[in-house]
Amino acid sequence: MLSATVPNCMEFADWVGRIKNRKINVVSTLKRPVPLEHYLYTGQDGKTKKDMFKIVDMNGTWLDDGYRKATEAKANKRDGIGSQVKGIDGNDMVVVVVVEDEISTTTGFTGKPVGKNDKNVYISLIDFLRTSEQLPMVVFVFSRKRCDENAQSLSSMDLTNAEVEKFHIKTFFSQCTSRLKGSDKELPQVHLVKDLCLRGFAVHHSGILPILKEVVELLFQKGYVKV
Repeated sequence: MLSATVPNCMEFADWVGRIKNRKINVVSTLKRPVPLEHYLYTGQDGKTKKDMFKIVDMNGTWLDDGYRKATEAKANKRDGIGSQVKGIDGNDMVVVVVVEDEISTTTGFTGKPVGKNDKNVYISLIDFLRTSEQLPMVVFVFSRKRCDENAQSLSSMDLTNAEVEKFHIKTFFSQCTSRLKGSDKELPQVHLVKDLCLRGFAVHHSGILPILKEVVELLFQKGYVKV
């Protein structure tokens, strides 16, 4: 099985065939088991948290109307006018792009990451996805530092229900980290990741200890880590 992003599958199959001295058949498909859709999220607070507009449908078709409505919604917020409300259709896998306040005069949206309003935007988006039963979600941040800062800024949010999930998370985390030796168990990073996981959050990047990345992956797979 190869990733859909591998560009040279034929070359790879030929290499495997030569070293194994066997004929290798490559079977590929363009059909996604789970349809993928793209949305632009323009919400910033409780009043606009549902402002999400579909711009690419499951067939990969660009939707001008959705992009136009998203642009209008951002312009309305800038002028202090209420915006339109759109939600996510069905249970498809979605890519959500969060856009900042400033609108480019040439391309509509600047494409830059949100700035000082990061916290409010994330809280608004997460709350909307939670009430829409669209969690878990994965947030891509192009900086390890920003990744950690964003996660810690959401300390007011708790996505795990009651004490049941917290008990399972705490027990699983303790079992996994018991392999750490001595003072390694008391590293600030260990406590940080544990605290995040207990609230349904986690970070996953090259600066995290391998064992902690594995814990995060498994907890995400089990549905305990939501963001």
